Amino acid sequence: RPPVPCGLHSFLADTGELLKYEQAKSREDPVILHYPNASLSFWRDKYERLGEITGDQEMLRRLPRMHLASSQLVLHGQKHQQEMFYRTVVMQSEYNELAYMAEHGLVIRVEGVKELLEYYDQPRDMPELLPGQVRLHDLQSGLKFGRA
Repeated sequence: RPPVPCGLHSFLADTGELLKYEQAKSREDPVILHYPNASLSFWRDKYERLGEITGDQEMLRRLPRMHLASSQLVLHGQKHQQEMFYRTVVMQSEYNELAYMAEHGLVIRVEGVKELLEYYDQPRDMPELLPGQVRLHDLQSGLKFGRA
């Protein structure tokens, strides 16, 4: 059975036990792609919904700096500052960071997701039979059974 989501970053086995994560070791190992800030508007909406991040100094020290900075900038910064921060820190594309990392072997291109999405975008010869759409035919009489 497939894992069951548990919160934002965890999954449960069908036994109810928390799944332990391991590093993918081969190209065939499953991975979870997570794009929490896939667009500027989604990034803004996310931190507007979260509101002001508060807590004691110890809790705030444990939070990722990018998370704290995003919250402050979305709630109190100007639009052009937000856009620059998003391009530079979140997307890492303002100063060709991605190209630089790729040049030094720190980035890989994952083609499997693109191929999988393209596969599912292709028209199918046979439409998927959903529950309630099953049709049974008696080959001798030609009678149809089931719901259409």
